[in-house]
Amino acid sequence: MSASLYIDTSEHLVLGLLDKDYSWIDYLDTKEKKGSGILHGLLFELMNSHSMNFKDLDRVFFTAGPGSYTGMRLGEGLCQVLEMENLEVNSFYHFEVPKLLAHDKGVWISKAFKREIFVHQWDGEKINDGLIEEKNLEEEIKKWKADGISQFSHFGEMIDQKLTLTSDMIHKQSGMIFKRVKELSDRKAPFYYRTDEKEFKVSMPSR
Repeated sequence: MSASLYIDTSEHLVLGLLDKDYSWIDYLDTKEKKGSGILHGLLFELMNSHSMNFKDLDRVFFTAGPGSYTGMRLGEGLCQVLEMENLEVNSFYHFEVPKLLAHDKGVWISKAFKREIFVHQWDGEKINDGLIEEKNLEEEIKKWKADGISQFSHFGEMIDQKLTLTSDMIHKQSGMIFKRVKELSDRKAPFYYRTDEKEFKVSMPSR
């Protein structure tokens, strides 16, 4: 049996199995944010329920972010183990999904913790990434709507707005997306909302 494994730990744990045409054999969105305690057991159950093992897999598709350090390292660690089993890993980012489906212009947003919103905006080859304060999001959305810019996020519970969800796009349009990801054959590093220096910066006490 020819199949591929899908892993997404960017926000909560999502696992799936795809057939040779990249249609879902099985798709499991656990809604579990702390996936470290269940990932390996759940993966075993998923494979076992379809009488499969890793030798039946052709490749692994990994959504490499954006996400938290803990979540992304969990997924990346599993991918590295699977690469040791000689499985090819192709990875991509949530904000690339609309582009893979020929959306040439748009903005992708997500909560980045610390009361900030991560923004990835693109117009053709022009890309702008950054962080804005959460309190300013509603006003920014009004501007994007006025400019006719499509707005996306990865999971519905992340942003309290009516946005197109890239998690839904992956679920509903898997054939087109994963065929394109395979063609690109990228192995991308996990994408965090901030650099290490900014994420772990410690405020020095005033003298």
